[in-house]
Amino acid sequence: MGMKRMPFPMHQSACTSFCAPVHCHVTLSNMGTTEVRGPTLAKWRLGREMQKLREDAGLSPAEAGALIGVVRQTISRMERGAVAVRSERIETLCNRYGASTETISALTAMAVRVNERGWWERYKGGVRQAFRMYAESEPEARSIDTYEPEFLPGLVQTPEYTRQLHIDPRDDADLIVGARVNRQKRVFRSDGPRMRILIGSGAMRLLGDLPPEVRIEQAARLREINRYEQVDIGIGTRLTAALGVPFALARFEDDFAFVYMDALDGCRYESAPDILSNYQASFERAWGSATPVERFVDEQEWLA
Repeated sequence: MGMKRMPFPMHQSACTSFCAPVHCHVTLSNMGTTEVRGPTLAKWRLGREMQKLREDAGLSPAEAGALIGVVRQTISRMERGAVAVRSERIETLCNRYGASTETISALTAMAVRVNERGWWERYKGGVRQAFRMYAESEPEARSIDTYEPEFLPGLVQTPEYTRQLHIDPRDDADLIVGARVNRQKRVFRSDGPRMRILIGSGAMRLLGDLPPEVRIEQAARLREINRYEQVDIGIGTRLTAALGVPFALARFEDDFAFVYMDALDGCRYESAPDILSNYQASFERAWGSATPVERFVDEQEWLA
């Protein structure tokens, strides 16, 4: 599947996740599992770095807590990304941990960011809580490999396709569409992440059940996105069945990476190297046999 062609436009149409509340868990390397109830990527990464500094300094959570006048449990929650911490406390801990000036500057800046409102705040009914950390992380990623077996990924959906999926009166379709349009604008930039989007053939067949004007517009949208310089879209074959649930593997400039797995009854964020390696290997095998989306669409008369 080849490299690319066309610059990103300034404006986009619409993006994913179901809006029903679900449980979600984060598992970091060498750390436990914590339920996600709003930690942003900044909280997660800040906690990860602070734990590493504390351990390198040979201090226990209780000893670290004593340095800033809090209990052991507060330090543990901070390192899990479960709470925000003032930048002054981060600076104090970093100094006592023996961190470099450069590290202290970076982590205190990150501490300021964790208290900022996420872009999704105005679309709270359109972005479920468990998905917000992933949505915030996308624009910062260096690369993203994503797999969706049953529905088109939110990042490639047209507004009308999105509305077809959300006909339940309990869904606020306008909020959902608005959130997805915003998310696409943030990701599909000239300096956005390098993306490989693998779509299950079943998700493409589902287009055949939609009104002709919806499926034709959606097929055109897939072609358009696939022409962007940093995006490749492939349609999976039988090998994609082994991939299981939808997932996205995001990698960042500082070698930080995680895989986000999505399901109706819950989701997970994992960063353990062995898990990342397994998902990457599975994706590569499936990607190697995928059909380029342009060819797939050309071969389906009902998409014309």
